[in-house]
Amino acid sequence: MIDFTSIIHSVEQWGAELLLEGNNILIKNGKSLPEPIIANIREYKQEILSIIIRDNLAKREGLIVGVPGELYTITLSHNTSIYIEHLDNGWEAWRETYYPLHHNAVSSKIIAIGSTFDFVILKVKQYIDFYMKKRGG
Repeated sequence: MIDFTSIIHSVEQWGAELLLEGNNILIKNGKSLPEPIIANIREYKQEILSIIIRDNLAKREGLIVGVPGELYTITLSHNTSIYIEHLDNGWEAWRETYYPLHHNAVSSKIIAIGSTFDFVILKVKQYIDFYMKKRGG
């Protein structure tokens, strides 16, 4: 099975970007892309579109794309971050808290586990709203 994120990574390595334009993929700065990469984009258009849509949704909610279609993160404070990761059977979101100058998390909390990204991102949004209210922000 092909790794769709590797296609996106290849595009980025060539200095191009894949953008969503309706139901199509727009290749920004793609004139120098080798034909095999363009052929892969055409062949796996639906799968790549799904990743771009998921990435855009995560970005709208304030998350950073760690690995397109696979890993997202947001920092809530200087010592607290949230991660969303695609696993074999679905999605998992969790919060980690660190003490300054320590590399290992001192606490961790599962926010959501679900079969769809939409469900997990909704739970993360609710958790972020709760966290910000609790902090007074």
